[in-house]
Amino acid sequence: MQYKPNKRYTEAFRLEAVRRSIETPGTLAQLAVDLDINIGLLHRWRRIYLSDNDMLVAPLKKTRPPEKSYKTLEAENRQLKKQLERAKTDAEILKKAQEYFAEQRRKDSSS
Repeated sequence: MQYKPNKRYTEAFRLEAVRRSIETPGTLAQLAVDLDINIGLLHRWRRIYLSDNDMLVAPLKKTRPPEKSYKTLEAENRQLKKQLERAKTDAEILKKAQEYFAEQRRKDSSS
């Protein structure tokens, strides 16, 4: 087995990772994969930087996490698509019913 040296990350990279972890709607696990770091390391950086009262971290504390996660938005999107499909079907049925009754009135008035 080959020895794998520990990676060293710059302060800027760490701050950027913590900032992205706060601002992105995805999971921390997905962000860790995107950044090619261990999720435990990302958790540790968040704990260190968000609990520290350093001036560098002050802008990070002001940012709010997204209101909804990506999965929640996908579920809401699916639900809205179903509602739209039902509304279109209802509109088609009402249009056909209107045509049918208009045709019946024409037949009744011509008789």
